[in-house]
Amino acid sequence: MDRPPTIPAGIPTDARCRRQTDPRVHWPTTITTLADLRVLKQSEAGLVVAGTASAGDAVVVKIRRLAGVKGALRALLGMTPMARAWRTAARLRAVGIATAQPLALLAGTSGRERVEVLVLPEIAGRTLLARLADRDLPEPVERVAAGNIADMVAHLASRRLANRDHKPSNIIVGDTGRPVLLDAELRTAPPAEAAARMLASLAIEPSGVGITLPRVPTARVLRLVASRLAEHGVDCSARDLRDAAAAIINRHGDPTPKDNPLAPPDTPE
Repeated sequence: MDRPPTIPAGIPTDARCRRQTDPRVHWPTTITTLADLRVLKQSEAGLVVAGTASAGDAVVVKIRRLAGVKGALRALLGMTPMARAWRTAARLRAVGIATAQPLALLAGTSGRERVEVLVLPEIAGRTLLARLADRDLPEPVERVAAGNIADMVAHLASRRLANRDHKPSNIIVGDTGRPVLLDAELRTAPPAEAAARMLASLAIEPSGVGITLPRVPTARVLRLVASRLAEHGVDCSARDLRDAAAAIINRHGDPTPKDNPLAPPDTPE
């Protein structure tokens, strides 16, 4: 029987590159020589750190444990979360969604555990969740961000795509209000249903950490999503989307996350 996941000890020193976008970079060496290394997140599943590569580029390194034989088999078949993230980023880029494009996918060992490593560029800005918690966006930028987030939801939904992980901690918002999607799990769904699912995801996570969504920007997002979908021939009002999202939220149950995304990385939840 597979052991329960544990936190990898750190970046593997024996990593082998499975995929990379720039063949000139030797990622197995690069990830072991990062400067200004800092922990962004740690959980039972793995570790996320950020640092500066030797060429001066700011990168994020995600390390995830491959649990037992099943984990190793999934890695071989390209069925791990890291491998899916690589494919999903390419799919998002193909439909015009701003996202962090992976730089390298590696495998190795950390301590006695097999791990996979995904390297991405570090995106400037803060997560939407952190910005909601601190209310740190000026009103003009908040309006721009609301419009851009609505465009992202409508753009995916109009293509019958729903991001099942469309939570605010997975969206980086820059100082100009431009959102970049960090993680996604795409599924097909009718446009109105896809939009409602993503709108619900945007609301569930904040409520689970005690954040009340601002009323005016939230209403603006609903109106804009409905308007953008209407341009694609989808007949649903802002009220329809609000009610459909509310029903999803009610069915979800307790919104409290297992790991608080606002907690310091060295504070276990």
